[in-house]
Amino acid sequence: MKLKQIIKNEIIEILDFVQDWDNISKSRNSNHLGLLSGLTGILLVLLDCYIIDPRLIGKHKIREYLNRTFDIIENSETLMTSYCDGLAGYGCFLIKLKKSEFFTSDKKEDFEVLIQIDELLSETDEILENQIDVFMSYDERDILHGLIGLGIYFLERDNYNLVDKIVDYLKENSFTIEDQIFWKKYEKYKIFTTVIDMGTAHGNASVLYFLSKVFSKNPTSQKVEKLIKGNLNFYLQNTQRLDEIIYSYFPSMIRAEDFENKTYTAINTRLAWCYGDLGVFNTILIIAVLIDDKEIIKDVVNKLENVAKRKLETQTGVSDAGFCHGASGNSIIFKNIYNLTGKNIFLNASKYWIEETLKYKFKDINQIPKIGYSFPIVDTEEQNFSLLEGLSGVLFSYLSYITKNQTLTEETLFLKF
Repeated sequence: MKLKQIIKNEIIEILDFVQDWDNISKSRNSNHLGLLSGLTGILLVLLDCYIIDPRLIGKHKIREYLNRTFDIIENSETLMTSYCDGLAGYGCFLIKLKKSEFFTSDKKEDFEVLIQIDELLSETDEILENQIDVFMSYDERDILHGLIGLGIYFLERDNYNLVDKIVDYLKENSFTIEDQIFWKKYEKYKIFTTVIDMGTAHGNASVLYFLSKVFSKNPTSQKVEKLIKGNLNFYLQNTQRLDEIIYSYFPSMIRAEDFENKTYTAINTRLAWCYGDLGVFNTILIIAVLIDDKEIIKDVVNKLENVAKRKLETQTGVSDAGFCHGASGNSIIFKNIYNLTGKNIFLNASKYWIEETLKYKFKDINQIPKIGYSFPIVDTEEQNFSLLEGLSGVLFSYLSYITKNQTLTEETLFLKF
């Protein structure tokens, strides 16, 4: 059977499974508001499925799951505010849902839902505006869990006063060495010191993505342009030299003191969206295309051709099928790079990683019933259905492989502006 037909069969099987509430109802993902970690992420991929082909999923099912998110809000004593887990991400989804014209104002039941969405967004505006100062007070810039995630929301709301407030904060808290601009943070989980985080999920690359998204809406902002070019200089002037031992261009993070004293040594990192060469270079590439810097595009594409050759497990760090740090995420990103460059080496890499994703079916004894992809949540055998680390991310990857694009989900995961 041809690969695309296998993928189509997988899509149908996964869709049939996740549309049955009994199959996923016991998972915390399905009872959590999170865009990247909860039911909203599942709903987002289902919405993209509907937009691609309404025959794949019934409109009533999207209504049902949307109503479940309304129930979560109504029955929650407290709600998180972040992009990954809380109101900022949920609000971004509601905005995309409204713009998708899934609901139309000429139908009474649709009109009532649109009114409810507008009310929720108005309440979210007020909560998140206050949260900006909270995140600033303890310097929590993280795009998934902090300030920049709120910036993504307010960009979607076209609230440029608050976006500019966040940009000013980033400018005031940046560091400059010659023509390089970067951001530091205190790493409070493992090494307990000030670092320069290089990753897409939590580091400088996410700041760069946010600033570039701002610039895409306001290309006359010299302040934003200067920050973008300075951070691009930081990345491009600090790539590691590849040799027999070092196979990564970027480490996950650099101790700030070592960077400033020029005493840090090269370190390898995984091949993934969250950390490492693939996620970082994809971000740089979409920005270089945005600002039409042909020199950067050429440099990044040359390096990405080396990245595409990394397939040994010891050099990739891939150990599951998920999007964040697994095989399916690699497939999506290489497909995106192929779409930007037209180079077959990236299309072949996308195909390789989609085939690797398929190999994870039934690989683990902790299998999702009737599906076979194992994503147990840490410290429990409970299965993970989330977009970032679970079954929804695999569904997203399969859809991305056989279709031209999935605009809503791709933008949500910072793969496009």
